[in-house]
Amino acid sequence: VLNSHPSVRPDTRERVMAAVEALGYRPNGVARSLRTDQTRTLGLVISDVMNPYFTELARSVEDEARAHGYSVIIGNADEQPALQDHHIRSLLDRRIDGLLVSPTDGGSPVM
Repeated sequence: VLNSHPSVRPDTRERVMAAVEALGYRPNGVARSLRTDQTRTLGLVISDVMNPYFTELARSVEDEARAHGYSVIIGNADEQPALQDHHIRSLLDRRIDGLLVSPTDGGSPVM
């Protein structure tokens, strides 16, 4: 029913949807991502969240991502390459669907 399979009878669909509503059911996004191999999540690592340029960038990325059904996780590197690398590794560990990085100055083994 929840995946809109065409073989479900209308009366069954109605009963299931009534139960979904009554129980406040919400699909488990993590479980769904295991089956679909998509998290519908993007990562954005910016070098300094206090810089108005990066604040505007983050806002634009989030607006566009939301328009396409994605969520965005933002990491602030605070101009520290090690912190930038930490955020990149953490986001990749979460199996995000895409990663945008505005790199900090300095060396970065991950980049």
